[in-house]
Amino acid sequence: MKIDASPMETPEQIAAVADARLNIGIIRPRRYYPGGISAHPLHREALILVLSAHHPLAAGDCIPPHALASETFLIPQIAETTGLASLVADLARQGGFAMPEVRETSDFVTAACMAASGAGVILAPVSLSNLRLPNLVCRPIADFHRSIDLALIWRGAASPLV
Repeated sequence: MKIDASPMETPEQIAAVADARLNIGIIRPRRYYPGGISAHPLHREALILVLSAHHPLAAGDCIPPHALASETFLIPQIAETTGLASLVADLARQGGFAMPEVRETSDFVTAACMAASGAGVILAPVSLSNLRLPNLVCRPIADFHRSIDLALIWRGAASPLV
């Protein structure tokens, strides 16, 4: 079996699987999929805050949600209302503040480089801590027990996982 992997955002993958341009996709799950698309959860990760080592909040061991009220969040795929944007909105509600300023980035690596330079903070999957970029630290968020998931999608009912 030959596998050709190429980067593609979630909405594009869903459309490509629906149009038979892709056999499978690995995406951020949705509540609903187009007719004929099936999905299976693959992976779940806890969320952390990623920020510059020079940021005042970096000195703490655990960041309380209300302390993030004036922060700019760096988010891939901000145009979508699901995924990370909705999780940032949940964090804002829990912290008692309005949706914060957000800046769109192309991906998590770009967001991490921007955060290391002090351009904002990232609500990110814990695996982003494996980047170990200079000037970048990762902190848990107090009492914010949300996660981010990945799912496999395909056309039809028969699972490709068999």
